[in-house]
Amino acid sequence: MPHHGSRANVSQAFVRAVPARHYLVSTNGDIFHHPDDEAISRIVVDAPDGATVWFNYRTPRTGRWDDVQLRAEHRYDVRYPTDDTSGVVTTLPARD
Repeated sequence: MPHHGSRANVSQAFVRAVPARHYLVSTNGDIFHHPDDEAISRIVVDAPDGATVWFNYRTPRTGRWDDVQLRAEHRYDVRYPTDDTSGVVTTLPARD
């Protein structure tokens, strides 16, 4: 996600224009308190059904999106690192 999931950089139009199965949010939220709830809610509401939001930290700000009822209602999933030191590794295929 642009700018660590900032509400100013993740618009409804952006999510609709660039639909994805996976959305990566890279921030621990320490300085600017990202990701913003508005940005993540735009993904939750406007992303394709079954999309997954990947957070590289589980914090109170990111953990709230792991709500069972919210995930069921909006048909999305979330992923977090398995522990505080492992992080999330993303491997992208090579492009010509």
